[in-house]
Amino acid sequence: MSFASNADEKTNPALAKSDVAHAFLVAHCVECHNAETTKGNLRLDTLSLDFNDHTTAETWSNIYTRVRDGEMPPSKQR
Repeated sequence: MSFASNADEKTNPALAKSDVAHAFLVAHCVECHNAETTKGNLRLDTLSLDFNDHTTAETWSNIYTRVRDGEMPPSKQR
């Protein structure tokens, strides 16, 4: 499963598959936060990387906090 198309990855280096954060999210998060499964009402497959948008920045901040505090990913996903 991919966060973005190849075209998006070429224009936005942050989306490159070699990116550590992207790899972590794909390995541990996207399975439960995608179009088919939106646990916690969160879709990571479509979440923007536009941190100038307050709502987007707040969402990513919340994701970071939950991962940092060990709340996510669930132990079975680690």
